[in-house]
Amino acid sequence: MNKKVLSSLVMIADVLDNMGFYKEAKVLDRIVVSQNIETFYSKHIKKYKEYVLNKDVKGASKYYNFVMSQLPPDQQSTFSDQAMRIRLENNFGEYANKNNYRPIPPDYLSNFITKFGLNNPNLTKNQFDTQWNQMMYSLSNYYYDGGNSNTRIGDNPGFKRQLQLTYNLLSKKYNNR
Repeated sequence: MNKKVLSSLVMIADVLDNMGFYKEAKVLDRIVVSQNIETFYSKHIKKYKEYVLNKDVKGASKYYNFVMSQLPPDQQSTFSDQAMRIRLENNFGEYANKNNYRPIPPDYLSNFITKFGLNNPNLTKNQFDTQWNQMMYSLSNYYYDGGNSNTRIGDNPGFKRQLQLTYNLLSKKYNNR
């Protein structure tokens, strides 16, 4: 389906959502999802992140449940992992006020992912896992100054959780091959 048509459907679905026509918006969202999963995720992850950045726990929770109710079961874990990572990276929800769950800043983590070639679309699953393990070995004794004190990445449960969620998200592409 044409990208312009998909973009138009997304915009119409947003308008319908804002007007309270959730069932009608859901129909359009399902069409978009069936044609272009990336557009669906970009739209909903962006909106979910807005709730998190605004520290709106109730709104984020309600929106999360709304999106999850529209996704087929095989796609729910992807959205859930990404939402969890957003909460962790923003000290939100279950991660609020937990100093030992400070995550690695996303740009810092992105640099490691690039350094180890994990965003190379031509990797096989075995190559990806090998390179991931090399990155994890490198990171296990790496110190990151999170603002207050030096913390070894391997000792921080927030770092570990963030890396597990990142692995889940990056490796999902191999489930579809």
